Amino acid sequence: MRRVILFDLDDTLISEDQYIRSGYRAVGKYLRDKFKISSGGDKRLYELYEEDSGYVFNRYLEELKIDYDKELILELVRVYREHKPDIDFFPDVIPALNRLKDMGAKMGIISDGYTITQRRKLEALKDKLYFFDKI
Repeated sequence: MRRVILFDLDDTLISEDQYIRSGYRAVGKYLRDKFKISSGGDKRLYELYEEDSGYVFNRYLEELKIDYDKELILELVRVYREHKPDIDFFPDVIPALNRLKDMGAKMGIISDGYTITQRRKLEALKDKLYFFDKI
């Protein structure tokens, strides 16, 4: 019998929370550079997200008293989705994948996330994707 195992990427192989924090760091840097803001921003963005995940960028810009329009919000969304994430597999993933590979299992990754975002995540994990036969 042939074993085939498919893994969802987010919150199965990697922490979505780790990705979110990485995205807010990228947006924080973008805003610091664009508006010459001296403070971090990424921690506050994450706090706002924890309070309510809606309109995080809008609420943050309002706190900073920065005038914004739809184009700026869309640019921040683009920065967030297209950033090179600082992510890794959960600690128990590699041992589990090694065991499954030793058992002869074929493995794949599936995801229903935004294509560009998921591609960036896979690029960040590229050194560890040799376990998978299909993505």
